[in-house]
Amino acid sequence: MPDSVTPRRARWPRAVRLTRGDDIRATIQYGQRAHGGWFRLFFRPDHAVPMRFAISIRKNVGNACTRNRERRRVKESLRLSRRHWPPNGYGVLVVDRPDPEGLSGLKRNEIVAGLLEKIQETTNRPGK
Repeated sequence: MPDSVTPRRARWPRAVRLTRGDDIRATIQYGQRAHGGWFRLFFRPDHAVPMRFAISIRKNVGNACTRNRERRRVKESLRLSRRHWPPNGYGVLVVDRPDPEGLSGLKRNEIVAGLLEKIQETTNRPGK
């Protein structure tokens, strides 16, 4: 089957992915944190580039299939909450925790949007 007929999987552009290990380590070590629900966000200003994201799903969430499904769900939540992204560039690492009850998609979206709003509140504080 030719490539033009085969549907391509939607990928986040490289510009919005936090890909380098050094950048991820610096975000964890020198960045700020926001916690909420089943997620933890590490974020650090990076005004030279637009918002960039990395997603980390811990192994105790489940097997590889379960972790990949959760990663796709988190990416979709980030995409849907785009209007909550801070206007300035940030490097953001999203860490998912084990979810024993099963988190609905709507609740996941609300949590992610709330955490992104916390980043905006942090950046809008006087003295920051």
